[in-house]
Amino acid sequence: MKVKRIISVLLSVLMILGAFSVQTFSAEDNVINTDVNADVNTECSFSYEQVIIKLANNEYTYELDELTADSFGVNCSEIRNLNPSEDTITQSSGEYSVEDVSDTNNNVYVLTLEESGEDSVEEALEILNANPAIEIAEPDYLYECDATPNDPSYSTQYALQKISATEAWNITRGSSNVVVGVIDTGIQGTHPDLIDNLWVNPNANQNGYINDIHGYDFVNRTGGTPTDNHGHGTHVSGIIGASGNNGLGISGINWDVSLAWLGVGTSSGTISISAVIEALNYANLNDILITNNSYGGGGYSEIFKEAISNYRGLFVASAGNKGRNVDNIPHYPSSYDLPNIISVASTDSEDQLSSFSNYGVTSVDIAAPGSGIYSTVPTSTYANKSGTSMATPYVAGVAALLLSEYPGLSTSQIKAAILSGTDELTQLENKVATGGRLNAYKALQAAQTTIDVYFQNSSNWSLVKAYCWPDNGSAPVVWPGTTMTCVYGNIYKATIPSNCKNIIFSNNGGSQSDNLSIPGNNQLYIPTSETWISYNPDDMITVYFQNDNNWLTPKAYFWESYGYFYPTSWPGESMTHVRANIYKISVPARCDKIIFSNNGNSQTDDITLAGDGKLYNPVTRAWSNYNPLDDTTVTLYFTNVNNWSNVKAYLWNNANTSNNIWPGESMKYVRHNEYNQAIYSITFDSSAYDRVIFNGSGGQTVNITVGSDGTGYYLTGSKTGTAWNVASYGYSVS
Repeated sequence: MKVKRIISVLLSVLMILGAFSVQTFSAEDNVINTDVNADVNTECSFSYEQVIIKLANNEYTYELDELTADSFGVNCSEIRNLNPSEDTITQSSGEYSVEDVSDTNNNVYVLTLEESGEDSVEEALEILNANPAIEIAEPDYLYECDATPNDPSYSTQYALQKISATEAWNITRGSSNVVVGVIDTGIQGTHPDLIDNLWVNPNANQNGYINDIHGYDFVNRTGGTPTDNHGHGTHVSGIIGASGNNGLGISGINWDVSLAWLGVGTSSGTISISAVIEALNYANLNDILITNNSYGGGGYSEIFKEAISNYRGLFVASAGNKGRNVDNIPHYPSSYDLPNIISVASTDSEDQLSSFSNYGVTSVDIAAPGSGIYSTVPTSTYANKSGTSMATPYVAGVAALLLSEYPGLSTSQIKAAILSGTDELTQLENKVATGGRLNAYKALQAAQTTIDVYFQNSSNWSLVKAYCWPDNGSAPVVWPGTTMTCVYGNIYKATIPSNCKNIIFSNNGGSQSDNLSIPGNNQLYIPTSETWISYNPDDMITVYFQNDNNWLTPKAYFWESYGYFYPTSWPGESMTHVRANIYKISVPARCDKIIFSNNGNSQTDDITLAGDGKLYNPVTRAWSNYNPLDDTTVTLYFTNVNNWSNVKAYLWNNANTSNNIWPGESMKYVRHNEYNQAIYSITFDSSAYDRVIFNGSGGQTVNITVGSDGTGYYLTGSKTGTAWNVASYGYSVS
């Protein structure tokens, strides 16, 4: 963690220095003073009012009783969690309990500073990055909509013919069951060509967002009828899904689709990454598995990259409009090397790379029409716009077509079908990774025949990639290939067209395998034996471990007898705390052996796996059936500040006064906390006991109501000021 903190601080300092070196907007209005339709050279702009933090999951965070605007030594007027949930969003007071902030799913916040300005942001980041309770503090970078000046000669929808939309529509014209999140300046919800294709949220008003019937404006914090703060998002939305065959205006790639309003932009076209992060989390929450992201140009953000990585869907991003090679000068977010991103360049009506379009043979995946695109704009009219902003929704729209025809496609399968189903063009060679321009019909054909192949990363390669090609030698990807996705342990997956017959696995073009023949779908390559075996990543079992010895770091090391499947190296895979002293681990069903260990120190014998849903008791050395829903046991903790000897707990049920014999059950020593105070634990059935007294060395506590699982009792030296929450005093059950 210390090394990670140093690196994150250095990155933050570098980003701040880079951002502060360019003056892009005034402190008075705090927005980029540019026309969104201009080719802007400004980069690394950031908010003068807000910063983003990611909390560390350590004892310093747990010392906070609650998280408020003044918790971190900077003057804030507001703190807001960027992960939508009923528990966090609805707390208008901005106060969060320790349980909330220690949840790694809820650890990213945006802080609004009381004083705005460049100096205020710089000072706040310096303070925040020095706080051990914070893992990363970053500027709230401001991105721009990726659009450029219009060319009036392009006044028709030539793009639909270019990408073979007519042929694709013979297969599917879209479906309202497919939702595309338009992360942009907004949508004019009353536009006659868009109103029928607005998403209707089945979970409206249930996750802390008021009136989010069709989505939400994450800048103005409003729901209801979608609005567009600028106009850019409405143009993008028409390309994806203007109603087809309705006798009005234009047709989107999808005649029918559900457009989710994820408003993140201001009236000037400025987009802050804090709003985008919240919108992405909202998309995850509502199973919106395609998002269009026609913006970019801000600084590198580790927090933003992590949010995209955690997004379960396809993140289609514009490559930018500087007319430069982004292999050398990255454009974010499209340049983040993540398996769920498609980066899109722009072409014109002659299939030439648009003069404004960024390119990059390793950083940009594909091109699509983006010059002179006619689409919907606010005031219920239509207009031409140009930019990679306009190319990107064609790709997102084709992704929606694929899901409408093949609802079971994974994110990786959608991406593979789009990138393999291009029209390869000489003029795009060495410009984009596929060397091709989007073709909707070919993508639909490719989606029928994608396969998954797996690779065991036994050499701990840092960046596993796959380079594959069909018999005719026409490569869908270029060296060093497409990034593979880790599915479990050291097993990585690539989704490729089934017409690919050969593959090479590589460490980002460094170490590599031989040229291999692909045996078929769901095959795993084992490099140590140079063999393929059948592998189904969904074929998993979950086993449980009873941590009676209070191991601090329970881990599991599992393997397949007489086989090749070693998904983890010693001391194994970390286990997940379930409740009380019960931990769990999911392992491939083909594994038949397991060892439980305390981070490689104390350990069990070699154990034969008993099957799914089994609990192992290390004391009896036996397996039993286990259902967490039926388990009412809890583990409580006691901080022995008075150095009592032979610490015990006296338990009883207040309703019927049933109890055990005084002076109670002996408690187990767990560890010392950072204050050198001993912590003890006791595990029991909470359905049988609801009261407890801790005692030892002749002293005792008062009658205490039993708290929830994993809580603890803290007693001050004066025997006053009790509190149920051991995490506040430096110890976490997990």
